[in-house]
Amino acid sequence: MEIKTPYIWKNWELVDWEDALDHHLSHSLHYGWWVFEWIRFYDTLKWPKIFRLKDHIDRLFILRALFDLKFLLQKNK
Repeated sequence: MEIKTPYIWKNWELVDWEDALDHHLSHSLHYGWWVFEWIRFYDTLKWPKIFRLKDHIDRLFILRALFDLKFLLQKNK
């Protein structure tokens, strides 16, 4: 499957797809210290609709707590 997007969200910013690389010795890559959540949204007649946003945010913050990670944003924002 080929990805057809020019940008990806990484470390709190949109970056070019080609620049979203991680070093092959990265601890996250080898030992699973990544926390991510795929969130889809769809265009509607009025505005983009995010699919089950609350569920995604809840799971993300559960993982944050399990790994004792610090986030820049709070859940209610």
